[in-house]
Amino acid sequence: MRRTHLLRWLLAALASGCSGSVWAIPAADTMFDSLHLKYGVAGARGRILDKDFYIINYSDQWRTACWSAYCLTPADLKGKAPRRNNFQPDLEVPPEFRSELADYRGSGFDRGHLAPAGAFTRSREAMAATFLLSNMSPQYPNTNRGIWKNLEDQIRELVKGAETTWVITGNAFLDQDSQAIGPLSWTRRAGRKRVAVPTHLFDAILVKEGTGRWCAYAFLVPNLPTKNRSPTAAYRLSVDRLEQLTGFDFFVLLDTAVQNRVESRAPAWTW
Repeated sequence: MRRTHLLRWLLAALASGCSGSVWAIPAADTMFDSLHLKYGVAGARGRILDKDFYIINYSDQWRTACWSAYCLTPADLKGKAPRRNNFQPDLEVPPEFRSELADYRGSGFDRGHLAPAGAFTRSREAMAATFLLSNMSPQYPNTNRGIWKNLEDQIRELVKGAETTWVITGNAFLDQDSQAIGPLSWTRRAGRKRVAVPTHLFDAILVKEGTGRWCAYAFLVPNLPTKNRSPTAAYRLSVDRLEQLTGFDFFVLLDTAVQNRVESRAPAWTW
């Protein structure tokens, strides 16, 4: 790892709100040459889980992901692998930190995807990988099946018109003043806190168009129990602003001039 990359990673780690029990400097070949993390690790890492089709930054403390990162091209969306809803615990996570099916049972929350199943229809293996509980967060049904699903569908439309798209989808814990806080709510089993319920869900999106032009989008969507009839564009913000709110630093290995330009803007969202 080059010293500049190490320093940048350490600074991001100190600023991040992701609490995990695993802290290790990522190896250069896996963290900086990966397809999904080509433009860097977003903030502090908890437990990095490489699922081939996407990568998870998992918080042992929360029993859910800080974020899931994935690279998509138009070709990735052409498959027709069926959705099977085969939710399963992630055996790569030690039992004491692992979320289980029983943690969601009767909780009133959906097992909401971060890396979305609809973007991984290219093969049965890719589809199945998205149903690991390490890729889930407790989402209110009205959010998961409503505005969050709408945003997932719209991002896939964006991907179809681009050359390559990198998406980081994650959980945020914010108070009414948009200040980072610890989890306020948890799913429970036998009276014990199990999986942290995010107050918000986010997307940081980096797009390389066929012309070579770069652009970036960001969204911060509240995880609400009631129906949210607002358009997804109402939750659009700049990547810079999302970084301020979440403590993560996205796309740190992108050319500095390009990063400064695209992350300071909140482009129109036409869907």
